[in-house]
Parts: sequence; structure tokens; C-alpha cells
Amino acid sequence: MVNQIVGGWQLGTVATIQSGRPLNMQAGFDVSGTNDYGEIRLSATGQDPYAASPSSNGWFNPAGFTLSALGTYGNMSRNRLMGPSTAAVDFSTLKNLYIREGHQLQFRFEAFNFPNHPRSGAPTISWGSRDRAKPGPSFGLIRGTGTMRQLQFALKYVF
Repeated sequence: MVNQIVGGWQLGTVATIQSGRPLNMQAGFDVSGTNDYGEIRLSATGQDPYAASPSSNGWFNPAGFTLSALGTYGNMSRNRLMGPSTAAVDFSTLKNLYIREGHQLQFRFEAFNFPNHPRSGAPTISWGSRDRAKPGPSFGLIRGTGTMRQLQFALKYVF
């Protein structure tokens, strides 16, 4: 009887560790005059584009960017900068309880982001201002998070 309760559990885990996602810095409006709003990139100034201590209140160094001159495209290449990295651990356990031949009851417990580590979203990549030297108030800010811990239990009848 003890083995039926304590024995036969299956454990599983998935660890995900990712470097940040590539970011394409954008002007946020049609500075080139070509009616193209999606890929109008900023220009690099030569200064370090990342903040000295990147955080959710300032991922980028605004002095590292400027708007391109009206009628031109910016000089920043695609995917040059990276967003915050992420690490997550998912955990699961299950037990199959034998009922009779060909019939089982399966108990499952699954936890996504099991340690509940906060995960930062992507920073705002749009310059958001028509001023070449000063970005809009949300430039480089991270105001979203990834999924926090989720727990789920399930019973499954297998026949």
C-alpha cells in the first residue's frame, strides 16, 4: 500500500536560458519621407548605446542615438542591440494509479516559472520624439514582464 502512494512518481523539468532578443531601434515616425513607418531606424552617435547600469527604468543610453536627418534613413544595422536575458525553470510531476487492466488515473502537477523569478519584457525601441537630441519619455523603459509562476493540477482518466 505504501508503494502505491509513495512509489512510481515521475518528475520532469525544463530549464530555459536565453540571451536577450535582438532589437531594431526605430524613429517612430516617417523621418525619411518615404511613407515607411516600420523600419525607419535611428542613427548611432558612437557612444555606448546601453545605459551604464541597464534596468527597467533605463535600458539604453539616449546619448548613443539620434534621429537621422529629415529625408534620410538611420545608420544603425538590424538586430544590433539586445534586450534583457531570461531564465526560467518549469517543473512537472505525475503519477499513474492503476485501476484495472487498461485503465489508469493519472494525477499531474505542473509549474511554469517554478522559482517565480521576474522576467523583464522588452524595452521601448521607438524614439518617440521629433527632437533629434532628446527621445520621448518612454524610450528605453521596460514596462512589461514575462509570465509569472503558473501552477496547474490535472486528473486524467486513461483507458
